[in-house]
Amino acid sequence: MHGRVLVSACGDGELVRHFLSSGTDAYGIDPRPGKIQKAELDGVDLRDDDLLSHLSNVASRRLAAVVLTGTTEGLFVTQRSLLLDRLEHALQLDGVVVIHAIHPDSMAGDDFPAELDFAGARPLRPKTWAHVLEQRGFDVSFEVAPDGKDFLVRGVRLGVHQTS
Repeated sequence: MHGRVLVSACGDGELVRHFLSSGTDAYGIDPRPGKIQKAELDGVDLRDDDLLSHLSNVASRRLAAVVLTGTTEGLFVTQRSLLLDRLEHALQLDGVVVIHAIHPDSMAGDDFPAELDFAGARPLRPKTWAHVLEQRGFDVSFEVAPDGKDFLVRGVRLGVHQTS
């Protein structure tokens, strides 16, 4: 991959470290300062920042990829739309967005973060993410985990915005 990779909700930076160890220029953001402090001391580029705020400050076509893990489930419709606008601005034309999220059909019980209850929003299904990204000119694939609890959506930006 040529270019910089952003990992949202990066926590202690494990995924950022994985990218760095494979020779990929990567950095992470997480709005929870306690999660990133140790990794910052180790010299990993992790920042205390909110995803939408951060993306609004990224230069046009600056990022090769954005990994959204645990950050889309609590977004409201207007926030999702804003996120997609900012992804289109920040990603290179061949840039990749990866969404790792909790599957909404698996949200019964107490196995999920309390933040989802407080967010007041419902996570999108993988097919819905695929549809939304395709409408914005991404080539999309997705897979649901064998246990059905989460999924990955991968979109490659083709640079053509479709309207319908």
